[in-house]
Amino acid sequence: MNPTSQEAFHAAPKTSGLAIASLVCGILCVPIASIVLGHLALSQIKRAAGAVVGKGMAIAGLVLGYLLVLIPLVISLIGILSAIVIGPMGDMMFSASKDASKQGLANVFGSADKFSKKKKTSMKWPGKNTISAPHEFAIYQLKKWETNIDDASIWFLPNDPQREILEEDGNDIPDKILTTDGSLDKFKNAFGYNVAVPPAGSRSLKNVESGPYPIMWTRGLDRGDTEWSRDSPWDGEGGHVLFSNGKVEWYESTESEYNDGGVFRKYRDDRAAQDAYTSDIGEAIPDDWVILKPGG
Repeated sequence: MNPTSQEAFHAAPKTSGLAIASLVCGILCVPIASIVLGHLALSQIKRAAGAVVGKGMAIAGLVLGYLLVLIPLVISLIGILSAIVIGPMGDMMFSASKDASKQGLANVFGSADKFSKKKKTSMKWPGKNTISAPHEFAIYQLKKWETNIDDASIWFLPNDPQREILEEDGNDIPDKILTTDGSLDKFKNAFGYNVAVPPAGSRSLKNVESGPYPIMWTRGLDRGDTEWSRDSPWDGEGGHVLFSNGKVEWYESTESEYNDGGVFRKYRDDRAAQDAYTSDIGEAIPDDWVILKPGG
C-alpha cells in the first residue's frame, strides 16, 4: 500500500459545516434556516458514508428549529381555544352566580313568610328603628324569623369591588352569619343590597293597588338611577330586585321598551294610578319608606 493511500485510509472524518450552521441558526432563533440546513446536513452525512460527521448537531439544530416554529403556533392555538372556551365558561359562572343570588333572596323571603304563617300573623318588614343599616338585616332575619339561612355568600356577592378591597386589607368575609349584634360592622361596605324600610316599627307587606313594590335590591342603584353603578357587585351589568310578594327579578336597566316610564309601577294606594310606570326605584317604594344603603 502506498503512503498516499494509507494517509487517505487513516484520514479523520470532517464535521459537516451544514450541521454546524443548523445548530448555530437554532441557537440564534432563525428557525427556517435551522430546519433547512439541518435536513441538508443529515442528507450530506448519509451520502458521505462516514466521511462526514455531525449528525447530533444537525438533529439538535432541527429540534431547535421546529420548536421555534411550533411554540408560537401552540401559544396561538391556546389563545384561540381560550377565547372559545373561557368566554362561555365566564358567562356560565356569571349566570350561575346570578341564579344563586336570586335563589338566596327568594329563600330569605320564603323563610319570613313561613315564620309569619307559623305564628298566624301577617308578614312584617323591619323598620329603621330595628335595623339602621342593610348589613343588620342579615342578622335580623336569623334572629327574628328563626331561619337557618346563615350563608354569608347570600349577602356578600362574588366579584364585588368592595369585597375585594376588604380582603386586600386582610378582612376576609366570614363564611357564616352570626346572630351577634355588630358582628358584621367591619364588613358593612361590602354588603350586597340596599334595603327599603318603613321609618319606624315593623310593617306588614300589604298588597296595594299599584301592585308589588321593591323592598331589597342589589347595591349600586339609587333614587333617580336607571342603571347600576360600575362599583356594584355585578360590575354595573345589572342587579336583582326583591319585591313585596317575594318575586325576584333581574334588571340590566330600569328603563323599559314595553312600558312608558320604566320597569317599576309607581307606588300608589289608589286604583287610578295603578298603571303609572317609572324607572326611578325611589318612586316605586312606599312614600314614607327610607332606603338603607351599605356603609351607612
